[in-house]
Amino acid sequence: GAFLGILALVFVAFANVTSIVSIIYSTCLAIRLAGGRFLEPVSWAVLTGVFFFVPAVAVFFPSVMYDNFFKFLVYTSLGFAPLSGVYLVDFFFLRRTELRVRDLYEPSFRSRYAFWSGFTPAAIVAVIVGAVVYFVLLNPLTLVGLDLFKYASASIPSFLAGGLAHYVLTRLFVQRLGKGGYERAEKSGA
Repeated sequence: GAFLGILALVFVAFANVTSIVSIIYSTCLAIRLAGGRFLEPVSWAVLTGVFFFVPAVAVFFPSVMYDNFFKFLVYTSLGFAPLSGVYLVDFFFLRRTELRVRDLYEPSFRSRYAFWSGFTPAAIVAVIVGAVVYFVLLNPLTLVGLDLFKYASASIPSFLAGGLAHYVLTRLFVQRLGKGGYERAEKSGA
């Protein structure tokens, strides 16, 4: 009855709040670390407040999200599919599963993973390459895909293209310039 229904809604609300809080915390922490010295003077309350602004406004216009949900998914996949390929290749093939945890949490100006002031052009180009592959296979504006999309989706080719581009660009440029903390992979001949 009503009691069990309300109880179930309370559990769902609690589960959503706790998961959103952990996502917001980790995202704002990443933003703060990536911002380095620029974001050091910004208080935690201001940083999270700014981050919450867009969702706080969007909650008053739910039809915009619901009516465009599939387009929203396609646009997020456009970036996340190749980014996942970059992550996988970087961790398993370029770094051979070895990371220095302390450097992951250091500000970008101190971390071995800072690349060029916190940016790695090789990964950015790789994600763009993967996004272009995704866009060619499935247009996010019209949701119309090529015939290949029916068999391979857009995410898998985008994932593979992004990962391959990252591997090639990192081996050709980033490692040779001594950026990104790839020492072990360089010494092992990977």
